[in-house]
Amino acid sequence: MSKTDCSTCTSRRSFLASSGVAFAGLAAAPAFATLQGCGENEDGSTIPPLSAPITVSLRSLNISAASSDSSFADSSYPYKIIVRHNGESQYQAWSSYCNHEGCEVDYVGTGFDCPCHGATWNAQGVLKTGPATEGLLQFVVSVSGDNFTVSNP
Repeated sequence: MSKTDCSTCTSRRSFLASSGVAFAGLAAAPAFATLQGCGENEDGSTIPPLSAPITVSLRSLNISAASSDSSFADSSYPYKIIVRHNGESQYQAWSSYCNHEGCEVDYVGTGFDCPCHGATWNAQGVLKTGPATEGLLQFVVSVSGDNFTVSNP
């Protein structure tokens, strides 16, 4: 029996190793298909909406003068809600969610900053610099007596 030149042959060990990796990749493919992209929700949007309107007491916001800001958290929403008072009975509110990787942004007096990766938004929540890809979610605000309510646009 003559010996065959095996300079291009695959060894049994290499074949089994590469087959195992390929099999593991095929087995995991359905799980990878269900993963969401960076900052993306199940419905394809990138900013999580409220599940229902949220009402809090104006006193709990601790806003004492015009041109001041505050934030609050509610167990029904995973991010804090940033509130700005622009004058008598004029309020605005935004989600603090940064759509880049879900960090919470801060209001810094002239706009919003993401402390995680440096994205910035102007005072109206419009994106100025990335890596985020869109403006902040601005909620609809209503005030009735001492009740402050935010809801989805």
